[in-house]
Amino acid sequence: ERTRVLLFLIDGLSPHPQEDLDTLKDELRQYSERLLKRPRVVALTKMDLAGSDHRVSLELDTDVQLIEISSLTGQGLRALVFLLKSILQTLEDKEEDDPA
Repeated sequence: ERTRVLLFLIDGLSPHPQEDLDTLKDELRQYSERLLKRPRVVALTKMDLAGSDHRVSLELDTDVQLIEISSLTGQGLRALVFLLKSILQTLEDKEEDDPA
């Protein structure tokens, strides 16, 4: 429970990506409702295998960020790292401004 950011990896080629995401969120909710209040990023994986016309539609909370990645080609990985780093830096800045 020390994690500060949650990264959900969803198979971009899954026939039911929304169900996959919902299942992960439900399992996490059963473990700890508090964790779902942490910043979240959803990364769609295997996007190198998806055609240019392939679209994945997900219903996300407004504060959840979505990024497409490919572990094989490296597509989107640098952007993902920078996004996670940015979120962590924002959290650290808030903690410095409001120490509890």
